[in-house]
Amino acid sequence: MSIGLGIVGLGPAGVAMLGAAFGHDQVSVAAVADTDIEWLGPGSAEPRRYRSLDRLLEDDQVEAVHIATPTPMHFDHVLRALSAGRHVIVEKPVTATARETEDLMARAAGFGRVVIVGHSEAFEPYVRAVRGEVASGVIGTPTMVIAEKFTDWMRRPRLPAEWDPPSGGGLIRRQGVHQVDVVRMMTGADFSVREAQLRIDPERGVAGTYTAWLSSEDGLSAVITHDGVGRLSPAAGRTSAEGTDEADSAG
Repeated sequence: MSIGLGIVGLGPAGVAMLGAAFGHDQVSVAAVADTDIEWLGPGSAEPRRYRSLDRLLEDDQVEAVHIATPTPMHFDHVLRALSAGRHVIVEKPVTATARETEDLMARAAGFGRVVIVGHSEAFEPYVRAVRGEVASGVIGTPTMVIAEKFTDWMRRPRLPAEWDPPSGGGLIRRQGVHQVDVVRMMTGADFSVREAQLRIDPERGVAGTYTAWLSSEDGLSAVITHDGVGRLSPAAGRTSAEGTDEADSAG
């Protein structure tokens, strides 16, 4: 038995989900929706194509909806899908504000529907493997987790909204959620942020590095850091014929 999936928003995330869904034996891509649908080429019977979320929600073959529209639209789009009786997968961050996310959680419970955040690192095999080891007790009871990331996330080409915190952008909302989710999954604990420090990237004017201390009611603590202005890559340290660092020139 397969689940009829509708995908809304055919940007990079929506297209990635489209490919994954086509390869899953328990998912049937029933329909897609986007304001720009022509690039898909000539129409075919499956999946059906719509130009709006509302039209897609009228399709009774769509049992669950994947929301891959821009973050500021998430709250409205998820709510409309829930109101139409659909389960929802939504891209991270769930919404632009914590208040909107809490509102959606309450509404989902009221509708008796499930909302999950898609494309999370918590679903990666290495995270599940560590979770299995921790849950088995073979390494004892964890008391502290240290998670570090060093990337060039801040230097990759991005749309303006991806830098704008009120629009759900920035290193914390886009990448911090991954770290917290991974730590949560590995340990099985729920965490609260006790303290955090940010370093503003002068080029972008937003946080480019963060360090946060997390704690749980079980006494487990975690320290997570992410330096998003680094250039760690296989090319780091090598120079081109002109003497320019290849990692820097690649941007």
